[in-house]
Amino acid sequence: MAHIISELTPKLTKIIEQGIECGDIDFDYPSAPAEIVLIVLSVKLDNTLVPSTSEEIENTVLGLISLLEKVPKTPKVLLIFLFQIVQNKKTALLSKMKECSLYF
Repeated sequence: MAHIISELTPKLTKIIEQGIECGDIDFDYPSAPAEIVLIVLSVKLDNTLVPSTSEEIENTVLGLISLLEKVPKTPKVLLIFLFQIVQNKKTALLSKMKECSLYF
């Protein structure tokens, strides 16, 4: 879990920084949302720290998406990424993260 967070936070931060430079994202601390999203996903999808049913995991991720939608200028690619995680099974998480890392 720590490896995923430490590896992907800088990459997701870079995307957020690019959005800030383009004016698509308005946020003062670009690494914070990257780390928050990855921590929530890692904890919920790991399922050992907070054992959860598939429905509980889905509700948490959908709640995170809903929360992020309320933040002005949230990058749509982040919302799509989160929604895709909800649609895929837990076993597909690492595969999906590797796919996404091709875009970093």
